[in-house]
Amino acid sequence: MTSASLDAAVGVERIDADTVDLVLDQLVAVYAGAFAAPPYHETAGHAQRFAAALRAAANAEDFRCRVARDVLARRAVGFAYGMTFQGDGTPWRVVGPRVEAARLRGRFEVVELAVHPGWQRRGIGGLLLDGLLEGIAHPDAWLLANPAATDALEFYRGRGWTELGAWTLGPRRRVVLRRPAAP
Repeated sequence: MTSASLDAAVGVERIDADTVDLVLDQLVAVYAGAFAAPPYHETAGHAQRFAAALRAAANAEDFRCRVARDVLARRAVGFAYGMTFQGDGTPWRVVGPRVEAARLRGRFEVVELAVHPGWQRRGIGGLLLDGLLEGIAHPDAWLLANPAATDALEFYRGRGWTELGAWTLGPRRRVVLRRPAAP
């Protein structure tokens, strides 16, 4: 466990497929808190779909998950997870010609990064992202971000992420960002 010098003691730990279910309720609570407000407007149904997606992702061979915990309260306050993108998910079908599938397939995808609103702007997102990407066996990583989430985009760009392109599917718009594995 790595601690950060934050307002309260926060530890970041690895979670593997065997322990995802032990913290799943806490991660769903973080997800719901982080994505309920604008510009996301996620509902309880979205949070439950997140839980199912995380459980399924945990079966991937190179699944990685990091969880930030308030050490005193022993509660999750943030998480990040990802794995190698195999080219069979929604982004593969809808990113379009600006972001060719070949540029994403076989690369590490940061699937979700979330920090509970009460814990944001304390360095936790950076700790989670760094821990998730540390030592990956890929030349780079990529993720999708909501273009209306200006704080999130500023965070990623400040950490060396650059825009590859964008896609729109109905009302959903996303920006595709990439970063070399070792910043």
